[in-house]
Amino acid sequence: MKFRDLILLILSSNPCAYKELRMRLIHGDYGYEEIKNRTLQRTLNRFKTKGIIKHKKTHWEVTIEGKEFMKIKNKGLRNFFPKTKSSAFKKVKSEVLVLFDIPEKERYKRDWLRSELVGFGFESIQRSVWFGPKLPKEFLEYLIEQKIKQYVHMFKVSKDVFQ
Repeated sequence: MKFRDLILLILSSNPCAYKELRMRLIHGDYGYEEIKNRTLQRTLNRFKTKGIIKHKKTHWEVTIEGKEFMKIKNKGLRNFFPKTKSSAFKKVKSEVLVLFDIPEKERYKRDWLRSELVGFGFESIQRSVWFGPKLPKEFLEYLIEQKIKQYVHMFKVSKDVFQ
């Protein structure tokens, strides 16, 4: 997923401050372990100039025009990030292991799923193996609706065998 597309995907789901956006990009297992501040600032300013995003007092968010742009770009996939402050960096009782192998021809769905898992507070173990809290029923139903449930496997983790 391109850097600019990832920024829009994150901000459309959960408007956030610059530092939180930067942390999500770095810790989201998208291949952006290091991001120069200048690169992110320029990208945000370019989007702001085009009217795709706007900056409020404490956070960045996608405009109505930006959401329309994303519908075309992301082929209408819904976002399920919690609408409250991101739980991605809070300690959450983890209990679900998610593994997926979505085909290359549906790469945008694979990128979307990774972004959603980060938003729900999951941590990446490998590119397609994630560990985090229980997922909402609505999200699981949406996986079926999008015809990607067959590529996604979830396991409930009950106890650490080393304890």
